[in-house]
Amino acid sequence: MSQTLLAQFSKHHVPETHPKDADSFVEKRIRQMVKACAVTACVLVSRTESKSALDNLARCICAFSAFEDLSGQIISEGGAKLLLQLYKECTVDGKIKAAHAIARLGAHNDPNIVFAGQRMYEVVKPLVDLLHPDASKEVDVRRFACEGLSYLSLDAEIKEQIVCDTELLKSLVELAKNAGALCVYTMAAIFMNCANAYEKPKIDEEMIKLAQFSKHHVPETHPKDADSFVEKRIRQMVKAGAVTACVLVSKTESKSALDNLARCICAFSAFEDLSGQIISEGGAKLLLQLYKECTADGKIKAAHAIARLGAHNDPNIVFAGQRMYEVVKPLVDLLHPDVEGRANYDSLLTLTNLASISDSVRKRILHERALPKIEEYWFDPAHEELRAAAAELLLNLLFCEDYYKEVIKPGTDRAKVWALYCDEGDTETDRLRLASTAGFAILTEDKEYCSRIIKEISSKSWIELFKEMAMAERPELQRRGLIGIANMVEYGGEMVASEIMASKIFRVLVAITKLEGDAAAGREEARKEAQRALDAAQKLGLITPTDRQLYERMEKIKLENKNETTALASVLEEEKVEEAENKGGEGKENGK
Repeated sequence: MSQTLLAQFSKHHVPETHPKDADSFVEKRIRQMVKACAVTACVLVSRTESKSALDNLARCICAFSAFEDLSGQIISEGGAKLLLQLYKECTVDGKIKAAHAIARLGAHNDPNIVFAGQRMYEVVKPLVDLLHPDASKEVDVRRFACEGLSYLSLDAEIKEQIVCDTELLKSLVELAKNAGALCVYTMAAIFMNCANAYEKPKIDEEMIKLAQFSKHHVPETHPKDADSFVEKRIRQMVKAGAVTACVLVSKTESKSALDNLARCICAFSAFEDLSGQIISEGGAKLLLQLYKECTADGKIKAAHAIARLGAHNDPNIVFAGQRMYEVVKPLVDLLHPDVEGRANYDSLLTLTNLASISDSVRKRILHERALPKIEEYWFDPAHEELRAAAAELLLNLLFCEDYYKEVIKPGTDRAKVWALYCDEGDTETDRLRLASTAGFAILTEDKEYCSRIIKEISSKSWIELFKEMAMAERPELQRRGLIGIANMVEYGGEMVASEIMASKIFRVLVAITKLEGDAAAGREEARKEAQRALDAAQKLGLITPTDRQLYERMEKIKLENKNETTALASVLEEEKVEEAENKGGEGKENGK
């Protein structure tokens, strides 16, 4: 282009492309030639020793193979076998064209049919040979071989062959270092196809049954595209440095290529034990770049990969420094009804981890208007796991003063929901109950919140709720619930405390403080909280200890004093014995 502009500027004649050499005319001519059995003619004249003639034949078949609808005729006239022969006999330029045509025919048709009688290794070998880094091979040669391999990588047999060849995977990484963005689309296509990360059409079960009933052919998934094979391929690619290759080729303006890279990293990040290598090779940084530059579909894939990396790893390592604030927006964007549930869940987990870091990160989450989206899952009874994850995230956000004020502010149901969810769920191992009781314990430090619970929830409901919390079988659940009850008695004021002590909760608290033996095992903290509630009520003058309780306290004090006296006496006795031994030792030394 620069030479053309220079020639025009210096008023030199610039040869122009003839109008009838435009793409539309070329396509028309190719179709007419193939229709007239041009491939058969190429096969007939291929028995020559002229290298240049063989190179020209390879160029012809390569041009013919560019059109998918012509591939059937090319194969039926012996074009596939001719290409394998030309690859062996041509020069390097001819080999590239032959290999490219082989890949196109294999991509447009079943390679097992196209190259009948040939092993898959023999079909892919020409491309593998060209991809191997060699001083005599230019980068362009290897780049075109990579493009050819990307066509063939749609076949499950060839996917297995690619990932099982460690030298080939290393060659792809080496090509990424040398060619960079020039091979981004083909490189991403190979990794995407091998990882089955491409968009799969939604299968309608009723249509499949209808097709089977009408005896139509129903395409089946290849056995080597099963989940176990896909996982094995992904692990081999990541181990060979596929993430590094993706980072090296990512500097491009092609949106579709960037989308494919996002799909690749998203597929790699599905396995938790690979996340360390993905992060160390720059995967997290690449995903942030992809989120900014991809199309809408690519953004979702990049954001989901970010969520997967952050769900089970320390955010300080995965998203070091400023990156911790940058990932909040992609994660919040995943909290959308149109996004699949797994992505919603991973996003909630990662945001929970981020919200545990610092108040500034919590404020950033609120600043991105995440609260309504999170609460939408929190209120949704249809998806238990999503609701539990949302509760855990909101629990961490309670440590942010802005959200804390939103909860205790009159006019919303947030305060009641935190309390009512303490008894939600089928089992006591339910994450929603654990998170809700912890939130209830935090919120009950506010006097206004305590009074709202008593006023806004009917007496029958809150009494049963408190009873369930106080008598929970799981010690941790019981401890958290009793912290909240004790806080309400201590900080809620006389009115709140009197309501609680006037109910049957009082008897439950007394019973908990008297637990002994096996019944008290693991419930020491719960007993302390129950006693704290009773002590707070006693200070307010709402209850008084009975004579028996006073006697037990006095006996306990006497016993403690006696134990202290006994312990002190034993210490003094030990000191006297040591002193006597020391004196005896000194006497022996003097005697000597």
